[in-house]
Amino acid sequence: VNPYNYMGETHNEGLDYILEGIQNLSNSGVNASFDEFSIQVSNSYNEFCVNNIEGYDGISISYKCNFAEMSSVFLNSRGTLLDSIIANSELSEKQKEYLEKIPALFVDFDEYTELSDSLNTLSSLVQADTELSEEEKLITLGSYSVALSSYEYWVSDFDEWINVINTALDLELDANDFTEDEIRNIALSDVAGGLGGGIGGAIWGALVGPAGAGAGAVIGGGSGLVTGAIGGSVTCAIIMWLQAEGYW
Repeated sequence: VNPYNYMGETHNEGLDYILEGIQNLSNSGVNASFDEFSIQVSNSYNEFCVNNIEGYDGISISYKCNFAEMSSVFLNSRGTLLDSIIANSELSEKQKEYLEKIPALFVDFDEYTELSDSLNTLSSLVQADTELSEEEKLITLGSYSVALSSYEYWVSDFDEWINVINTALDLELDANDFTEDEIRNIALSDVAGGLGGGIGGAIWGALVGPAGAGAGAVIGGGSGLVTGAIGGSVTCAIIMWLQAEGYW
């Protein structure tokens, strides 16, 4: 069992919190402008992180990007961002070897259980690898947790997000127009955002696992990983939908 599964669970809770904020905007009865929508997403993101992730205020301001800023990053890198982060990072070669398996798994699996089994097998290998430090294991296992939780989340909640986005921005998106590969790409963007945040977060924070962190708390490198993953997730998904409607 991956000891950092709580990171993926917190990631999914963050997405639900952002969705609730967009729903509240939709319930106003007036279609939001893109600026209003962007502010709502950014505010909900920061509120969730401040209230649920210890040490969030200690993370570099770059992890608190507003939605418009994050959009430009993902528009320029979508589909290759995870590969780029892994290749250009200062991660150990051993970490890179384990993390490079994530995009490969997302190409090959047919059923959720196949993805889950593969990531659980890799998690066991990482935990048993004596060449990895605890910090290196946290970043690697946290990325596995986000990958699995994100895919599970978007398969389940994709349609609901589209319904809420349609109401908030007066769009006519159809969930049937989006492919399985596009859902998988959102999950990979989550991992990319999480990995980027985790690398930065691990530098400033103490590494504390769930047993020592208290109920629901995410600390240290895990803090940067989870906040980055939430931002990557919602950004990639919304960009994909707005591109389909001709926003960019």
